[in-house]
Formats: sequence, structure tokens, C-alpha cells
Amino acid sequence: MNQALRKEIENDFNSNDLKVPLFVLAPMVRYSKLVFRLLVSEYGADVCYTPMIFANCFSTNKRCTIAEFTTIPGEKPIVQFAADNAEDFAYATELIYKDSSGVDLNCGCPKKSVTSKKCGSALLKNPELISDILKQTRNKICDDNFIVSCKIRIDQDVRRTVDLAKKLEAAGINRIAIHGRTKEQASSEPCNYETIRLIKDSINIPVFANGGVTKYEDLINVARITKADGIMVANGLLENPALFCKQKYPSLECIKSFINLESKHGLIYDLFHQHLIFMMRHMFSKPERLYFNELRDIVSVKSYLNTYIDY
Repeated sequence: MNQALRKEIENDFNSNDLKVPLFVLAPMVRYSKLVFRLLVSEYGADVCYTPMIFANCFSTNKRCTIAEFTTIPGEKPIVQFAADNAEDFAYATELIYKDSSGVDLNCGCPKKSVTSKKCGSALLKNPELISDILKQTRNKICDDNFIVSCKIRIDQDVRRTVDLAKKLEAAGINRIAIHGRTKEQASSEPCNYETIRLIKDSINIPVFANGGVTKYEDLINVARITKADGIMVANGLLENPALFCKQKYPSLECIKSFINLESKHGLIYDLFHQHLIFMMRHMFSKPERLYFNELRDIVSVKSYLNTYIDY
């Protein structure tokens, strides 16, 4: 992001009596991998999370370790782990410490494949366990610059969420990310940003607000309501990796950058293809979209895209 655009964004927020929050790529299963993290960083993301990784698998299975966590010198993402005990989480953290800027405990994923393992949002039933996992890990990593954080969902009882946030602050975490829906709510339902604001006003560590951002203007709205220190975006960035740069849709230059990053760092075909389906949805007619969706290898995809992009 160039300085002129940074200044323009700063003015957008300042005119609403707001400081510019950190722009954050959320942890997304499958999607928040190296190539996509590098792309959104190029287009304005200040902080990037990896996909959620099961800590016990990461610690005990070398194939899982290689498949789930890839980075390059200087990138330093926040690594998100799912865990149901302090030992697994702390050990996995020690493994990634030198190659990351921090670690995050997933306490928000409501998917059955995660909660059945007593991870993700299942942990919200046990605030003491969450606190213990994070406290033990914070005590093991004696580096004040290394982030230990947590991502949660709000509870229907706001007081429970405020109490949890205070407990986690006392455990020594550096920041907390809050998804503005309960674990029972669908992603199509509106986020409760007022609850995030209440939590922000109740604790003294940075808060990231998550949920419901699909366009640049939403960043300002969420910042205005929540006063959050960072705005974390997931699906909105899948369809528009240049959202933080005020682009309504990803430019051809952005799509070209993604393809070049894939050529340099590699990405399995299914993910490469799916990212392009998300990014180019606005460009294709229905017949073009149906044709593109059926392409089965990178060579075919790049050949088809020659119509749009000059490599």
C-alpha cells in the first residue's frame, strides 16, 4: 500500500473521529495459507493469522506440521491452534515460536468436527480451562514481544463474555479477538458490535472485532461502534483481497499478484482454483463461471486467464 493511499485511509477514519485500527486477516481453515497471507499483506493487512491447526496433530505428526504451517523469512504470522489442554497448546507454541509473531487459541469455531474434540467454541463452557491453557503458555514463552492471544465468540449472556475476557486478561494474554455472533448463530445473522464495544470498555488489552465485514465502508462502521484496536476480516477478503485498499473488487493486478505468488511459493490446485473462483466471481458471466469452475489443473486455469491477464 503506497503512502498516498495510507493517508487517504487515515483521513477516512479521522473524519469519523477514529484512529485507523489494525487491518487483520482472520484465521480461516484451508484458506489463510502462505500465498494468501502474502497477498493480503501486499494489499494492506497489518496482521495475518494462519488457518486453525490442531495442536496435538501438529506436535506429533511431521506430515501435518509441514502441510499446515509454511512460512518464509520475515513473514511472522500469528499461528492459531485448537487444543483442549495446556500441554498440547504450549508445546505446539514452542515449535513455532521462532517462525511466528504470536500464537492464538481458537475458542470460537462452532463446527462439529472441532467441538466434538472438545476444542473451538466447546471451550467456552470451561473458562477456567481456557485461562489455564493461556496462562501456562504465556509463562513458558518469556518474550514480551511474542503475542499470546485468544479468539472467542460472544455469549447470549453478555456478562459471561465480559467475565471471560477479564479472566483471560488476568491470565496474561496480549490481546483478544471477538466474533460478534454466538456459537449458535448463522453467519448470515447480524453481528452484535455493541457487545464487542462493552468488552473493549471492560478490559485493558487490545481487542480485535470480527464478523460481518464485506466492504471497505464496513471497516469504518465497525470501528465506530466497537472502538476496536483491530478489525479482523475473513470471507470479505476471500472475495476481495484488496478490500483494505478501498477496492470494491480485486483488480486484475491483484489477481495477477496472487497467481505470481502461487508460482513462487506453491499452493495445492484445489485451493488455488477456489481462491480464483472467489476473486473473479464479479468478472465472469454465468457461462464463463460454470466453465471456469470445471477446469481441473493449473495449466488450464492460466491458459483461460490469458483472456484477462497479461503475464
